[in-house]
Amino acid sequence: MNNKSIKTMILGIIVILFGGFIMLDSSSDLKGIEFFILIIGLIIGIVGFFHKD
Repeated sequence: MNNKSIKTMILGIIVILFGGFIMLDSSSDLKGIEFFILIIGLIIGIVGFFHKD
């Protein structure tokens, strides 16, 4: 693993946490966008894991 793949995985984790915080906020009503944000973060993390130079 190189430095770029680790940074990409960390970005994916940050996006997942951001989506989780939006889901936990009771005042936000985004009608399912939270799950889309979680899926995007998961995809970014997986891409970072399998990224090769």
